[in-house]
Amino acid sequence: MTKWEHRCFICDKVLFYESSEGIEPVEVHLTVTTLIIDKGSYGCDYLHANLCRKCHDRFIKKLEEAKVELRKKAKVLGFESIHYDDIIVYSTESLYELAKIYASFISNPEDGCVCKGSHCHKGLVVFMYPKVPLGRVLKVLLPYTAVMREIKMELEMSKGTEGG
Repeated sequence: MTKWEHRCFICDKVLFYESSEGIEPVEVHLTVTTLIIDKGSYGCDYLHANLCRKCHDRFIKKLEEAKVELRKKAKVLGFESIHYDDIIVYSTESLYELAKIYASFISNPEDGCVCKGSHCHKGLVVFMYPKVPLGRVLKVLLPYTAVMREIKMELEMSKGTEGG
């Protein structure tokens, strides 16, 4: 019988084993939907990242910190735009810098998605209203996977400084 390990996306801890006989849990875990693929009349596929409880707590904390930091970069107003350009950024620093340089004000950051073709990327979404008069409103997405990779890098760096 073949068993497949399922690990935490961030810390790589074994969470459960899967086989033809079922699932054998090792650790309590939570799943985060990261991508939705529209397969037309066949429905949708949902891709998930499995996280151990500790890493899920880190993930939620990092998202909350990002929301707080965004609110420091630009004034927050309650709006959602109908006409906008989609932008995907791949780090919290890029998101903060874009808000600081581009936005005169932003929408309240919230969970959402940006779709490219049949793929909908899930993450933290914020609308940015431009400082320049002829600028376009942006719908900016920070993908959940990017946040998870940042946490993973932070953990690896902290292990490197503890060991060295």
